[in-house]
Amino acid sequence: MKNLTKKIISLILLAMFLNVTIISTVPSVFGGDDEDKDKDKDKDKDKDKDKDKPSKDISAEFVIKYDGADVGFGTIDYSGIEYFVDGLSYLTDASGIINLVFNDKLTHNFSLLFSGEIHEVIFSESIITQDVILAVKNINSLVQWDEIFVPAEGISVELWYLDGIATQWVLIEQSTTDLSGVVLFNNLVMGEYIVCKSGLFVAENSFILTQDMVGYTTELLIDALKTVIDLDYLSTSFGIDYPVDLSMINWEVGYQGSSWAPLTPLNYDGLIIEEALGIITYYNLVNNVLRFRLYNYTGIAMTEWILVNYGLLEIELVAKSLDAEFLWSSDNTPAVGIDFELFWYNGTDWISVGIYATDVDGKVIITEMLPVGTYKFDDYATFDILYDDIIHIETYFAESLLDGFSNTSDFKRELKFELSLFFYVSKRGEVK
Repeated sequence: MKNLTKKIISLILLAMFLNVTIISTVPSVFGGDDEDKDKDKDKDKDKDKDKDKPSKDISAEFVIKYDGADVGFGTIDYSGIEYFVDGLSYLTDASGIINLVFNDKLTHNFSLLFSGEIHEVIFSESIITQDVILAVKNINSLVQWDEIFVPAEGISVELWYLDGIATQWVLIEQSTTDLSGVVLFNNLVMGEYIVCKSGLFVAENSFILTQDMVGYTTELLIDALKTVIDLDYLSTSFGIDYPVDLSMINWEVGYQGSSWAPLTPLNYDGLIIEEALGIITYYNLVNNVLRFRLYNYTGIAMTEWILVNYGLLEIELVAKSLDAEFLWSSDNTPAVGIDFELFWYNGTDWISVGIYATDVDGKVIITEMLPVGTYKFDDYATFDILYDDIIHIETYFAESLLDGFSNTSDFKRELKFELSLFFYVSKRGEVK
């Protein structure tokens, strides 16, 4: 009985399971088509909503490159290049790769102006990768000798570039100036540079090749090898080491071969003569055995000094002496104890040298203290002390009160006292 009951229960469960399976696998007759239609309508609504949502179908990649940049750059830093997308300004990063993504299906504009050349792309569909080739730049450097400003030929010049990625200066190229002192560096990228004489790198002398520049022109001044001759007086009334006016002396620089040969411009790159300062400067002398000659100074036919090539030759000359005699015009006797002021002409003005009193011989003697030049005592006539003078001698006649009585014999005869107290010099030639 118990077994029968278990079999009946098992049959009932099996029937229930089969019924559920059949129902789930057979299409529903009751309302099945309506449910499918509702699902299709929902799908159409979703499609309409998708039409209103923005699409990400448009993208573009532009790769910045230079047209034949110098290989010395290694990894080029492309950062800081300005470009425009739909009129808005942007800057590139170091890679030079520009990725654009648009959430619309409109037409877009990419543009970049470099070295005066416009690069423009108008697109409404995606661009996988497009190269933007930029023109390379150049640097034209004029190298001159400092102070004389003449072209420096055959000078080795270096070009350095600031690597923005490594943040260090990199030597890009080395070249030599031509006959005109010019050196040209080509195939350059935008960035910061230094042009310098080889081995004389100075970071403070940098300049920038900007985006809009096609090229850059710069001047480089370099020091020449100088040979300097400095002539001074040992001592003067104006102080020690007073400069010799070169226009007042007879001098020459040359070299001694089979005969004496004065220097010519073929022997140097430049020459500056500062006459009033007594300084002669030769730049880049090519002859190593040179001499400075002074002719007829203080009566000596020729005095010679060996030049210190690329150095300084200091020459100290003894200044001139003056022997000025003052006599009374009445009787040619010495004018004793009279003050006279000496003036020197500096080319524009009369400069006071000093006030001197005549000695017992009626003389003013100044020993080795006067430069070559033009002088005068008070308002007397001017005189020149020349380079070949040893001692310059001048004689003056001074007038006194006695000149007014020179023709009065009675006055002379009856005058019984010392008249020296009444002597008075007329410095302008007038009787007083």
